[in-house]
Order: sequence, then C-alpha cells, then structure tokens
Amino acid sequence: MTSHGITLLHVGGVPVRLDASWLLIAVAVVWSLATTLADPDRATAATIAIAVVAAIGFFASILAHELGHALAARRRDHHVHGITLFVFGGLTAMDDDARTWRDEFVIAAIGPWVSFNLAAVFGMVTGAMDWFGLAPTAAEVLGMLGWLNLGLAVFNLVPGAPLDGGRVLRAVLWPLLGSRRRASRVAAASGVVVGLGLWALAGTLAVVQDGALVSALWLTLVAAFIVAIASGQWRAASATRWAADRPDDVDPSAAPTQNGDRPGDPAGATGGHRTDEPIGHATGGDAATVDDAGTTDPAALPSGAGRLPPLPPRRRWVRWTFRGMSTALVLGGLVVPMPVIEESPGPTFDIGNTIEVSGPTTPLDGELVVLTVFVRQPGIAEVVRARLSENRSLRPIGEVVGPDGSTRDYFTRQSDVFASSFEQAAAAALDLAGEEVDVVSEVLVGHVLPDAPADGLLATGDVILAVDGQPVDTGDELAGLTADAAVGTALTLSVRREGVARDVDVVVDVLPGGERSGLGITVGMQLGRLGLPREIAQSDLRVGGPSAGLVTALAIYDLVDEEDLLAGRTIAVTGTMAVDGTVGSIGGVDEKVAGAVASGAELLVVPLAQVAAFEAAADGRLPVIGVATLDGAVGALRGT
Repeated sequence: MTSHGITLLHVGGVPVRLDASWLLIAVAVVWSLATTLADPDRATAATIAIAVVAAIGFFASILAHELGHALAARRRDHHVHGITLFVFGGLTAMDDDARTWRDEFVIAAIGPWVSFNLAAVFGMVTGAMDWFGLAPTAAEVLGMLGWLNLGLAVFNLVPGAPLDGGRVLRAVLWPLLGSRRRASRVAAASGVVVGLGLWALAGTLAVVQDGALVSALWLTLVAAFIVAIASGQWRAASATRWAADRPDDVDPSAAPTQNGDRPGDPAGATGGHRTDEPIGHATGGDAATVDDAGTTDPAALPSGAGRLPPLPPRRRWVRWTFRGMSTALVLGGLVVPMPVIEESPGPTFDIGNTIEVSGPTTPLDGELVVLTVFVRQPGIAEVVRARLSENRSLRPIGEVVGPDGSTRDYFTRQSDVFASSFEQAAAAALDLAGEEVDVVSEVLVGHVLPDAPADGLLATGDVILAVDGQPVDTGDELAGLTADAAVGTALTLSVRREGVARDVDVVVDVLPGGERSGLGITVGMQLGRLGLPREIAQSDLRVGGPSAGLVTALAIYDLVDEEDLLAGRTIAVTGTMAVDGTVGSIGGVDEKVAGAVASGAELLVVPLAQVAAFEAAADGRLPVIGVATLDGAVGALRGT
C-alpha cells in the first residue's frame, strides 16, 4: 500500500488503486442498494448479498468509465499514472494536459460515452429478461445498474468544472475564444454555479421531503467539493497564464507541485485528469508548448522517457466497427424497455360496431364509447417524453405486473381478463333484459393455513368440486359438509388444479392455535360456467383488462331490449361489470377523461365510488354520472 492507496490490478498497463476513503462510499452504496432491494419475502442476509453484488457492478461501471478516459489519453501519447477509486467516485491521473481542443474533447467525453453504452447494454438485457420472465431478481439488479450508469453519464456531462462536462465545455470554447485559459475560466465559473445549484437542491430536499436528510447531506458534500475545486481553478486561471496563452512564459524544467501541477496550471490538469474528481495524484512529467490555436510544437514535445508505451494504432476498419457498435448500442438503448410502465390515453371507439348478438335485436341509436388506456413498457426516449407530458404517467413495473411477473405474462392475463369480463357483462345484460341465464359458480381455495391438515395437499387456486362425492357450488355448502366431521375423519376432496381433476384425502384435525378443528383453508367464489340463451361474439379488439365491462353490458342490453337508451347521443362509459350486475372501480382516471373529451362524448358514466375523482379530472369539460349497478346505469341513461 502506498500513499495513493492499495493497488488492486493493472488494466492495459494502467494501475487501478483503492483509496482508504472508498470504504466510506462502498458501505453507503451497499446500504442504499439493500434498502432499495428490500423484500419482506427474502431473508435479510440474501438482500445484503444481492446489494453487495449490485455495488460491485456499480463500482466496476465507474472503473470502466475511468478506463475510457485512461485509454483515450494513452492513445494520444499522454502518460497515465493510474486510476483511483475513492469517496467521490473515480479519478484518472495524467502528467500533462491535452495538447489540442480535439484531444481534450475526446478524453473528457469518452467516459460518459462508456457509461451510456453500459446503460444501453444493461437496459437491453433487462428488457429481454423481463419479457421472458427470467430471473426477476437478476433482472432487477441489472436494470438498476442500467439506471445508475445512465445517471453517471448524465451527471458527468453537466457543463461545469471539475466534471467531465466542464472539460467538454472547455474543449468547445477553446477554439471559439482562442485561448485555453479563457475557456478554463468559463468552465470553472460554470462549475461554481453547478455547485451552488446542488447546494440549493440539497437544502430544498432537507426541508420539503421527509427522510431525505442523509441524501441532502451527501449532496451538500458533493456540492462543497465541486465549488472548492471550481473556485480554485478560477483563481488559478485568473492569476496566471497558460502555455496556450504565452508560450514563452513556460519553463519546461519547472518542478511540478505535489499534485503534479506546474506553476501556472489553473485546472490542475497537468497533474491529474478528473472524471468524477479533479484532483490528481501524479507527480512529475514533461511540458509541451501549445499555441493559442491549439496546435502542438513538435520540438517541444516530451521525449517519452518513463512513459507507458502508447497503444498501438488500430486499423481503420476496427475503429469504425467499434464506433458503429457503440452508436448502435446507445441508439438501441433509447428504445430498450425500461423497468417502468407508461400509461397514456388510448384509442376510443363505438362498441356497438364490435358486438354481434343472435336473435332479434334493435339497432343502437347513438354511440357507446369505449375508453382505453394505452399501456406499454417504454424506452428511455419515451420515459423522458412521459415526464414532460401531462397526459402520460409512469409506474414501477413491479407495481403493475407483480414482483415476479413478466410483461408478456401480464398482457396475456389482461387479454384473458377482457374475455371473461365480456362474458360476465353479456350475462348481466341478458339477465336484466329478462332472459334466462344459467350461472354456475365454483369454490376456490384462497389460502392454506401453514401446518394445517390441508397444508401440502391443497394449494391456493385449487377449485373444490366435491366432498366425498357430493358436489359443492358455494362456500356454505363446503362448510356444511366439513363442519360436522370429527377429528381424525378422512375426507376425499375432488379438486381441479391447472385444468386437471384429481382426488385428495385430507384428515380433519385440530387447527393451529387449538381452538377448533377443520381443514385449515379459506375459500372464495369464482365464476365457473355461464349458460347464455343467445350467441354473443365480439371482434378481436386487442384490448385487455376489465374496464370495458359496463359499456359492453349497456350495449348488449340496448341491442336486445326494445327500449332506446342512447336517443342519438354519444356517451362514454367505463367500469367493470360482475355477473350479478355490480359495477366496479377502474384505473387510469385522468387518461380516460382525456379520451372521453377527445371523443366528443356528451356524457361520461363511471363507477359511483370514483365519481368525485372523475369530476375533478373532467373539470367541467363534460357531465359525469356515477352508477353502482347495471340497473342503475340503465336508469340513469333513461332519465337523462
């Protein structure tokens, strides 16, 4: 171990070191990741292990960012002393500054470019894993690394010294202002503004956001660091003249300072190149004379003694292949699905044109408008657009598809839900119209009590068809057949699991807690089979979810009943529909109001429980009526 830290390894001849202060940020990153990845169904030790793996991936990403700087500098014949990881990130130390503005631009910009590429790779892999439902935990970690790399790239491109963006700004201004010194002063001043802005943000977070004190404190430290370094660079650039401004003022034999800076070097760049940090730990090095135009005097170039050999020149096809692949990765990353779900107003249409009913019907005199929400897993570009739009919202993907689900499974389930909702809406409508509907329900196992008699024999989702050969259609019937069974009685339950029927023998016993006996299950009801007196079909709409249930039921009722509910009007409707005619709540209130207004609807019919939310979203743009049942909806349309 040296004064520069522990040398871990060498990559391409560049030593990689860990500063003692790195331990502080390493512990903080692991703690933060463990908090983010916390799962009540996962052991704490497992969560910490996953957080450690994620932290290693994050620091490896920082190292890759720094290696981009280092290898780009070596290719331009700069002596790279090494890379150091420490409390504020990473540092690549060189012994001299870029000799032209082009070199300055490439060396500074290559780090964020590497981070953008890593973000794209992690994003594409995460999107593929999520789509196919592979290793949800690994996908979550990789997705998080993608976002961290994206954040690393964006933050480092903020145009202010000592960030990479500050060096990019200096490179751009150098030829425009005709002076590296003047360009450095502008970049340093911009860095002070950035630091003060971060200070203000930290103070705002500490005041207005609960639980943000630690984040605000860390942001304050980063802001203080940036302001201190940028201020130092400003003072140096204001008080001295660079070789770029006064070539005759440079003494090539001048001894470097402790940080490798020569007297008169305002940015500290001759002693240390900043990627995440501006302070260099290199000592020694030669000076090069550079004129104001940014060209190098070959006679003044260092001899190269004591340098690592420059990287060999690449063939042109290799260079262009690398550039093409990198560009493709970044552009691909813009469309790779991110771990969020975007919701926006979807298409609207008249449902009457999509339904076919056998037997005598009456045509609809008007339109019943279906309101939809467009749901997708967006790419980075769509995420940015959603953040800037009032009609688009973003939700964490786990909140929508479930912690262990995939988007493919989610959309498949939503299609199945839509089909089931259509059938239930048809049954409710025909029943209300006075036609006979045969409804068969099933007893569904909702939960199996641990260590109970049924534990290991029955599972959540099993359908109980019979007990000892006697059919059961309701939970009450099941309770009646099992309540009188004495402890030790073996009951044969006929169940259906994943479409396969089988018999299971369960012995009645005392339940955990010792207060009563039974099987140890809770049950609910699900719709088993519907016998409809008419054939009813619907076009393939490529729509999912249950929220078109109410509008479907109203359309079918109006078709089979002689009563004219619409009376030439255009009415938008949303809400779920149960087989007994009950109207249920739905999501996407804002998006559906926007769709209703855009469709030109004269009236909006919504679930009664959500009428206040819909009225607030409508804000007087169209009248809103809340209903609790299909019968109530028919009455509301009849009376308006």
